[in-house]
Amino acid sequence: MAPSLHASNFEEVIDQLLDLAKRSDLVLDFLELKKDVVRRVRISSVVVGHGCAFPHPGKPTPAMLAGPVIVVAKTPTAITCEGEPVQVANMFFLICAPTSHEQHSILLRLAGMVEATNLPTELARASDPKQMYEVLLASERQLVC
Repeated sequence: MAPSLHASNFEEVIDQLLDLAKRSDLVLDFLELKKDVVRRVRISSVVVGHGCAFPHPGKPTPAMLAGPVIVVAKTPTAITCEGEPVQVANMFFLICAPTSHEQHSILLRLAGMVEATNLPTELARASDPKQMYEVLLASERQLVC
């Protein structure tokens, strides 16, 4: 979790998210993961609304990842994201999993949290990784209860 990602454009955001993901022991093939995420974000917008974007690989494989990796980060200002239509975001959730099924399940759950809870507002207020994590847990509890 990165409460203040210092990036001036979408490419820098993606690079920094992937660098944070690389710290996980779950990333097995970083170069392939990066190539696939970059390819996917150029196809269509990953912005889901409320200032949130969900970059993710288009074709995840077990060769790329040993397990799910989610990186959550915020930027101090809105960043114009690639893809059509062009939109802006300042909260980014890099979502990677070894299989498409698992990745889609995570994407759907997070999209539900963005739409049905106060996740974007509360996440915007969080000032450190611990607070960000607590906001995510509270939002998930609110969604499933």
